[in-house]
Amino acid sequence: MPMIEVLPNDIECSAGVNELSINLADIPVRLDAAEPRLFLRPPMDKFAVSANGEPEVKLDVAWRTLDDVTNRRKLFDSGSLWQLYADDNDYLIRLAGPRTAYQPYKIVRFNHDFTRGEIACEPRFHSAELATYPLEYPLDEVFFIHLLARGRGVELHGCGLTDEVTNTGLLFLGESGAGKTTTARLWQRHAGGGIDVLSDDRIIVRADDAGDLWMYGTPWHGEAEISSPRKAQLTHIFFLRHATHNQLTPQTLTEATARLFACAFPLFYDPECLDFTLEFLERTATSLPVHELGFIPDERVINFVRRAIL
Repeated sequence: MPMIEVLPNDIECSAGVNELSINLADIPVRLDAAEPRLFLRPPMDKFAVSANGEPEVKLDVAWRTLDDVTNRRKLFDSGSLWQLYADDNDYLIRLAGPRTAYQPYKIVRFNHDFTRGEIACEPRFHSAELATYPLEYPLDEVFFIHLLARGRGVELHGCGLTDEVTNTGLLFLGESGAGKTTTARLWQRHAGGGIDVLSDDRIIVRADDAGDLWMYGTPWHGEAEISSPRKAQLTHIFFLRHATHNQLTPQTLTEATARLFACAFPLFYDPECLDFTLEFLERTATSLPVHELGFIPDERVINFVRRAIL
């Protein structure tokens, strides 16, 4: 099979390194390789940090001919680029697509809690003269969704931002078309300033030891291409809906939990992970004011929200 022209994250080896460290949602991750062939592609490079102490997650990167894993027990098939398999106490993520004639270009082995693993790259699809971004999408997001579901938090379809005027951390949730990108752009360009948008499409929510909820920017942005490595304490949640006038509708605990679940990435194949996600979302809905925000897509909604929460 000929080598593909690019697994489009590859660059000249002279730019590669042996070790990379990132911190995403206060989870330090280190990637190691035996030779200097690693680099971070934007926007993940915003999350790069200097190695400092023992990371929570360690991943080795290697280049070798990949074994077939399709004879393992299949747990999930995305229907596109990745499948998840079980192998004894480990998990295997197989990555393949049309550019490699659906032959695997990476197989990643993780331990049971996704804190240790190896990213094995198929040499046919990665030139020895090029450095590789080992976590190219969808692996980066798939990996973090599985890591979070094991007791660490949740990822949500949402636009998260902080507002200095009200000293609040606001999370606007919704599926595609609900208005997340519109909301991010409206608040970001608001003439009053004092607004910091963490993401226009994906937000991670975690709880600290005191039980306070924090939201984190992620590299997985939407059309506005806003991604930030910063975090903020979460104070209010809004489910977005386009409307003919601005209005807020309080959500019951049942409504809030169900709608949070619809905006999450639950692992249906894993009962323990699913139970944790449901419990975390219910606790989130219990801890914070949750409303549906029907809105007109112009800047008047900003002062409407501010007046409502002060």
